[in-house]
Amino acid sequence: MMRAKRDYDLVIEDFAEGESKVYGINWTGWLDGANITSSEIEADQGLTATHVSNTATVQRFRLEDGRAGTNYSLVATVNTSTGDTLKCSLLVVCRLP
Repeated sequence: MMRAKRDYDLVIEDFAEGESKVYGINWTGWLDGANITSSEIEADQGLTATHVSNTATVQRFRLEDGRAGTNYSLVATVNTSTGDTLKCSLLVVCRLP
């Protein structure tokens, strides 16, 4: 069952079917002074999410292959310089171009 938009940490509503687009998550508020050392992104079937790069505080990933009218759940994970593993839930609302 899909959760309500308010139940996600972040919502992406500017992604359209047929696009291949890079997005970023600024983790500064979650990091408590630490840095990102590695990250990964996982998406529901039907949407491709691939890791692009990290800075000390921002995780970047590419979205592609979504279908208009479909909502997708993603989980972004970062590992930090202090040994913490942090997770962020995302909702992607795929629209017509």
